[in-house]
Amino acid sequence: TQSTWGIWRSVRPCGLVVMDSASTMEAVELPVAREPVVEHPAIDNDASQTQESKRALKRKQKDIKWEVIKKLKKDAKKERKKAAKEKLLAERGPKPAVLEHSAPRPSNKELKARWQSLVPLGQKVVVDCGFDAFQSDKEIKSLSQQLMYAYGANRKMDDNPFHLFCTNFEGRIKNCLSKVPGSLDWSVTYSERSYMELFDKDELVYLTADSENVIQELDPKKVYIIGGIVDRNRLKMATYSKAMEQGIQTAKLPIDTFVQVHATRVLTVNHVFEILLQHSLIHNWERAFLNVIPTRKGVNSLEHDDEEEEQDDQEERGEDGTRNPVANHNT
Repeated sequence: TQSTWGIWRSVRPCGLVVMDSASTMEAVELPVAREPVVEHPAIDNDASQTQESKRALKRKQKDIKWEVIKKLKKDAKKERKKAAKEKLLAERGPKPAVLEHSAPRPSNKELKARWQSLVPLGQKVVVDCGFDAFQSDKEIKSLSQQLMYAYGANRKMDDNPFHLFCTNFEGRIKNCLSKVPGSLDWSVTYSERSYMELFDKDELVYLTADSENVIQELDPKKVYIIGGIVDRNRLKMATYSKAMEQGIQTAKLPIDTFVQVHATRVLTVNHVFEILLQHSLIHNWERAFLNVIPTRKGVNSLEHDDEEEEQDDQEERGEDGTRNPVANHNT
């Protein structure tokens, strides 16, 4: 038995029920605080770490495999180089015996000093720069480049370089060439004066294609002059006329005697200079022309052309030596 105001309490899974006798015994269901769902991050982290460790292991194994492959390739490359080197040495044969007391190789500075000491003793060649007023700025620039090429060719002559002079060296040609670093310090004799003031008239020989005299050999006692003209077709007879007015000798290179040039026969300053260098070195005009004149000019040896003509002539003749009348018949 309970009192009227007694309160019945009971705990149920769905909530707490409170019954009051003063009321109509209505059941009120109150929310019950349930236990929150507790997650376990430690378990999830362990799973993710396991997955990451597997990837890292695969990546590490892949890296190790690639390192092994690289080392094998590197070793194989070394072996191929070694085999190629041994083969090359075997083809060359044994090295010549080296003397125990052989002199050391001179330095570049010593070689240059030796070359500079030989320049004043070489064949004297003059580039006449006295045509400055008759040429355009473009031609003056081209002339300065030709002087560079001529000096470069002379620089390669170790034992017998020429003594190069640039006379009437003033005005635009001087300003143009001075823009090349170190050009005024070359082993070249620059002079604003004329060659007529520097040398005896009897020593001078002006090289011009208009001359009737042909050079056979270079005379070390002579001074050969090359006209500093770029467009000789525009200034025809300029060098020959100048030499005649000054009363000095003229000569031309023996091109027609040794080679045949199918294109223009005009040669640049550096080509003429290099031909003289080549002849002084090998003493063969034909080889000098073939070595220097550009192939675009269609230069051929006259001996080669004579052999071809003789061969063609033999083909035109029959076995009995008589000429075949049908050989050259055009159909």
